[in-house]
Amino acid sequence: MRTIGVVAAGAVCLAVVRLIAIWPSERENGLRVISGAAVDYILTPEDMSAFPATPDCTFDVAEDDTVILTAGDSLVGMQRSANGVNAEQLAEHAPRAYAVDAEGNLLGIDRKYFGQYGDSGFSLAVPLPIEGLRMAGSHNAGAVYLFGGSGQSSNRVYTMYRDGVLDVLAEVPSQVVGVADSDAAVYVATEREIYRVAPRAQNLAFKIADDAPPIRSIAACDDQVVYFSTDSRVYAVRGLAAIAVMANMGGIVRCRHGSLFVWNRDRGVLARMTGLPAALHLQ
Repeated sequence: MRTIGVVAAGAVCLAVVRLIAIWPSERENGLRVISGAAVDYILTPEDMSAFPATPDCTFDVAEDDTVILTAGDSLVGMQRSANGVNAEQLAEHAPRAYAVDAEGNLLGIDRKYFGQYGDSGFSLAVPLPIEGLRMAGSHNAGAVYLFGGSGQSSNRVYTMYRDGVLDVLAEVPSQVVGVADSDAAVYVATEREIYRVAPRAQNLAFKIADDAPPIRSIAACDDQVVYFSTDSRVYAVRGLAAIAVMANMGGIVRCRHGSLFVWNRDRGVLARMTGLPAALHLQ
């Protein structure tokens, strides 16, 4: 494992970001979304019977918009059609962490091994020096991000390359809760801050107030806007303001093909938001 080009965080001090709510009328399932955006529902509580067990908090979205979830011990791929939810078991044993890379490969971590999913299940070939790591996909081919674990590792983000090389990408003052990237930079979230990591530079992008709900997840569809979620809301960050794009539901967020997916296990709802660039006046 290499430790190359890591810049200590905290050199840049920014004002606390303002959280702004802009609400239209309430939508189906009690959600409120920013005016101009559209929401469709990939999963609702009525769809839970399609799974061998209630899906857990982890999910990702493949290139063909198949949603990948862990349900009990199984890894499941699902899509919604006019006939309802179609769920297919991808693997009898779900890895502890998984993500879809930029080339559409499904990668996973089980115990201390990193591998790729194929027709015969997961091939776990690369040993990892740390247990308990989580995974985030990348827009850049040939790499994914690992984070989590315990001790000093919990404050770090690692890049895993296709050749099995593991690099330390960033180290921040507190535990990492999520990682996302664009073509220009990697964004690292803790419960209170989001850092922007670019080649040879790591800066504090913004910080939320100490009395605000903690950050749970982060996503970036491009370098114009970064999304983060709490347990009850989803925000888009623009400058020193975080604009609420969804209320009455937060959870885990992912971007795919310009759409923002929001999964809330407690509510049993997976929503897909489209039209956000226009709603945020980015187009």
